[in-house]
Amino acid sequence: MDEQLKASITKTSARLHASAVFHKLTVSGDFRVNEKGAAFLLGFSPGYFKALRQQGDGPMFYALGLDGGRYSYQLDDLASWIEMARETSNDR
Repeated sequence: MDEQLKASITKTSARLHASAVFHKLTVSGDFRVNEKGAAFLLGFSPGYFKALRQQGDGPMFYALGLDGGRYSYQLDDLASWIEMARETSNDR
């Protein structure tokens, strides 16, 4: 992983954390949110986000419940998933 990608992931993770705190989502000590919270932070409906997980197309997740949810997502994993999907006009 190159340094630019690492920096982008760090920046995105910080933004996700700030948004989670602002919206009063439960964030665990290891910076995880439940599936509903992860969907909210990424702008997806909970149903669509669940379908991504079930199809194996979503970000890495934990089968550890948090705040009433069965699955949870570390903010760094959400940030990595977002940044790894980033394309430039040269990518097409």
